[in-house]
Amino acid sequence: MKIFRDIKAIIILVIAPIATTSAAYAQTYFASDTTVTCETYLHTKDSDPEISGAYDLWAFGYVSGLNVSNYYLKKVDLLSNHTRPEILRFIKTYCSDESASKKTLKEAVEKYWDTLSGPRQVE
Repeated sequence: MKIFRDIKAIIILVIAPIATTSAAYAQTYFASDTTVTCETYLHTKDSDPEISGAYDLWAFGYVSGLNVSNYYLKKVDLLSNHTRPEILRFIKTYCSDESASKKTLKEAVEKYWDTLSGPRQVE
């Protein structure tokens, strides 16, 4: 049993620094060197379900990573009462706004995160 405790400690030591790195390093690149815009995201929702699914998975992973970092620092799980469809609905609504059409998928996910981690957060 001691070996399992040692492995758990090693995993935590390896993951903790990664989880706390800045969100500024997250990118949304898929087989090119251009960032995915909201316009591109919405277009693929209608035209290419496979690529759209990849974008959605990226968004879930990004918001999940932000949540892990938040939990590590503040011991608050902000996603515990939120579902995948809620996240996608927010992103689609955000990207559908005319003023956001030139923004990126990353910005849409960060805006969703901002709504979760605002002043209503309980510590």
